[in-house]
Amino acid sequence: MVVFEFTFSESFLIEMFRRYRASGKNARFVAILKGFLGLCLVGLIVLCALAKIYWGVAFIATFLTLLVFARRLDEWVIGRRFRKSPYHDEHVRIQLSTEGLTTTTTKSSAQHSWAVFTKACRLADGFLLFHVPDIFNWLPIRAITEGTAEEAEELIRANVADYKRASLKNEGQKG
Repeated sequence: MVVFEFTFSESFLIEMFRRYRASGKNARFVAILKGFLGLCLVGLIVLCALAKIYWGVAFIATFLTLLVFARRLDEWVIGRRFRKSPYHDEHVRIQLSTEGLTTTTTKSSAQHSWAVFTKACRLADGFLLFHVPDIFNWLPIRAITEGTAEEAEELIRANVADYKRASLKNEGQKG
């Protein structure tokens, strides 16, 4: 049995989404595409400036700003919406056992058998457990209060058919 305990705060939720995005199949492709689009927009800004089309410069600069700050804006919106959630700043206890996963807070409790998890991903600093592609649990290693990360990995690997161990550079550490 392995127990994870943490406070479900805005920072935890944002960290969870960062890990999810970093573990995706298309994370590298999206980064390259954003870089290419950024360079194209900078080129268009230069062309508009040379042609003295200042409204074009402002218009394209707006899109460039959105491209650069999209993730920060998204995280701000996620955090702001989460403040209204009944689970905001809830103490969460997640217990992994051979039967499955049990989640307990002061407001609710839930039990899931391993059969509901379709995929699992081991990152350097935790685990992502997926129910379906976009619904998942983030279990950071630093939140383990009973058991070890190796025991958690053993339980997850033995019970989730689609298990992978990711080796991403700087996974989730960038904003």
